[in-house]
Amino acid sequence: MVLPVWSEVCESLTDAIRAALPLQIREAGVGRVSGIGLHIDTYYGCAGLYLLPESAVHTIDPEWVDNIGDWPISTDWDRTKDHARAFAAHWGRWDNWFRDHLNYHTEAEGDEIGRELLRGACEAMRQNEAIGLLNSFPKAEDFKIIIAEHDDPRDMYLERYDLFVRTGEIRCWGVDD
Repeated sequence: MVLPVWSEVCESLTDAIRAALPLQIREAGVGRVSGIGLHIDTYYGCAGLYLLPESAVHTIDPEWVDNIGDWPISTDWDRTKDHARAFAAHWGRWDNWFRDHLNYHTEAEGDEIGRELLRGACEAMRQNEAIGLLNSFPKAEDFKIIIAEHDDPRDMYLERYDLFVRTGEIRCWGVDD
């Protein structure tokens, strides 16, 4: 199977975050942000951007506050929202490509796809951080960036972005566990 050009995948994800995040921040209101989460399903190749306003932290069970699926603002849950459409305008091409090629790769290629999707997610977030996008809004004291794969255990998704920024290493559940 021909794999995608990973730099193009990363560029699309970078642009998707850049387009959607300001719209998500606007939806959250003027309060501080406690977290940004990027969900990557490495099997299906889909992605979603999540936002946790500080005001919503107290509405989530403390045991689940790091589970981005419980965060209130997402490009996944309501695809009619401006931020979801902005994200899909850049990521939709790859969402379709990965879905269309789902059953046409070997196990080794599947591992490569998973690792490269997570690397691309971390790199896309780092690029947006480098241009100051994450400095364009007020952050809570415990602000976090989570890059999560669908089946990750909690410790892996909480550590992934920081590990990548510090070392360039990508850990993948099911491959490196």
